[in-house]
Amino acid sequence: MIPVTCRIGLQVSFLLLLIGQTHGRVTAPARLKAPVDKPFTLTCTLSKDRGETLREVRWLDDKNQTLLSYQPGNRDSVSGQQHVELATSPKDSSAITIRRVGFRDEGCYTCIFELSPSGSKQGQTCLTVDAEVTSERNKTAVSGKKASLSCSFGLPEKVQQILWKHTPAQGESTEVASFAKRSDPMIEPAYQGRVWLSASLSDSQLTIQPVAIQDEGCYTCFYETHSEGTKSSVVCLSTYGKCLLFKFAFTRRHKRFNNATLGQNVCFPVFYQVPGIEKIIFAIKM
Repeated sequence: MIPVTCRIGLQVSFLLLLIGQTHGRVTAPARLKAPVDKPFTLTCTLSKDRGETLREVRWLDDKNQTLLSYQPGNRDSVSGQQHVELATSPKDSSAITIRRVGFRDEGCYTCIFELSPSGSKQGQTCLTVDAEVTSERNKTAVSGKKASLSCSFGLPEKVQQILWKHTPAQGESTEVASFAKRSDPMIEPAYQGRVWLSASLSDSQLTIQPVAIQDEGCYTCFYETHSEGTKSSVVCLSTYGKCLLFKFAFTRRHKRFNNATLGQNVCFPVFYQVPGIEKIIFAIKM
């Protein structure tokens, strides 16, 4: 059994160890994610020992190049690179804002607090730049004409391949086209001759010409990245046939011939009335 005096001594020692770990240290998030093309702020917080004075703060990028430096309380002392700026932060902390995050901003950032008389203390945050795939949600095309479907991803540097798949209302998904680094766009045999894919790992455009009724359905663009897996978005395509225009003039006793009886074959009904006669102009899908 440990004597009471020994237990008290161990507790005191443990408390002093915790105090020593808390003071005189810099706290910063180990890892953060920042959305591409947006501003993003990095923050470090300093816990000073008694009697210490903060003389200077410096921020370094992952190449140990100075991003920004300043003397606390002296705004005129701020100097740094153009794509970052000093952000407002509480006492004994420091924050910088990357004006517009891009792929080049991915990496680890070090904040260094120069203290007197103890010297420098530092913390580090590693930043991952993130993006989502965006696309048009719905697209309509005339049968026999051209349709272009597009997706965008803000970090082409991370993309290894883009793959497009078609999912009809009934049936299974099929691959349509793909494009990978250091290669040409590949079109699946069933779509060759009327489908084209742009050679881009950022803005991907799938073009169908001529569009057929069987092209209706939803198209998924898959961006396969080397660090964040596969990201995707969906754009759906609907088609309608060519229209023939018909004109009918009928008396009021023929009112049973109305929009309800025309049904879904009507492309665009237009009603108008003249004295004694009602007329309808409409077009039927072919």
